[in-house]
Amino acid sequence: MEEIVKKITYHDNGNIYSIEHYKNNLLHGPIKFYQENGCLSAEGKYKNGHVEGDYIHYCANGGLLSITTYKNNTKLVEVYFNENGKIESVTNYVDGLEHSKFEFEYKNKKLINVKTLTKEYLIQHKKWIQSICRG
Repeated sequence: MEEIVKKITYHDNGNIYSIEHYKNNLLHGPIKFYQENGCLSAEGKYKNGHVEGDYIHYCANGGLLSITTYKNNTKLVEVYFNENGKIESVTNYVDGLEHSKFEFEYKNKKLINVKTLTKEYLIQHKKWIQSICRG
């Protein structure tokens, strides 16, 4: 049976930066990252060097920023949250590529609209962004 090795790294101020677990020199098990002030900034799980399950990012204030779900190291869905903790957008992936996206609009903290962006829209939007970036 292979041994799991726990690795802890630190910020310059002495606070924990990360807690990682390895098996056969590959990430395996829970992983956590912390801000310099000690607040959790991200957490997830690895299996034999591949991200698996939910990978969660937190805002500087500790609020939920995003949850990305992986299976077999492939991104399935990504959910972003606004400052009020409500879902801002959901992006679905097929074979690791963006397939569809839903954007949520709120007014006075109430959901008023859900905008659906198709794969075709996302492809055109990326091409447009790339053309702007190339100048």
